Amino acid sequence: MRGIGWIFEEYRSGRVEADDEVALMYSPRGFTPLTVPLINVRRWVHHLAASGAVDEARARTLLGPGGRHARTSVLTRPTTASGP
Repeated sequence: MRGIGWIFEEYRSGRVEADDEVALMYSPRGFTPLTVPLINVRRWVHHLAASGAVDEARARTLLGPGGRHARTSVLTRPTTASGP
């Protein structure tokens, strides 16, 4: 197997090490995604910083300590009692 792409490069470089970076929680009904993988958030913040929309200090703040800033409460999509 040959690795390609941004996610592969993040793992290969050591900037990302844990497999939970790509974890995604699905609804048991219809497999609708309920969370956003942390690696996606990293990529969005990277683009924001590269475009100048946020400075490097703000980018670090957005990711929080270890990049795991309020993972569940911020990234989980709201659901109703009957599901998403």
